Amino acid sequence: MIEIILPLVLPDKCVLQFDGRVLELFSPSWESKSHRYHVATISSIEILTDKKGAVSLKVQGTSGYADQVPISPAALADTHRLLGEVQRAMAPYR
Repeated sequence: MIEIILPLVLPDKCVLQFDGRVLELFSPSWESKSHRYHVATISSIEILTDKKGAVSLKVQGTSGYADQVPISPAALADTHRLLGEVQRAMAPYR
């Protein structure tokens, strides 16, 4: 299991958790508090960098719904590891 706790600008923390099949994103600022994606329902997952150098993780579901979570520099290596694990788990469903 991989778990990453991301400090945000707000006092909230976003938590990314992957158990090998389900990617969960938790944030107290979201209405539903968490979003879950089984690897079979992820159409894409990627790490993005904007023009100012801010990094985020974008998860696109097969339903068209997407989440984009800001990634702190301190969590970037762990986020790359999570990305690789999720992509490997997605492979049998492609």
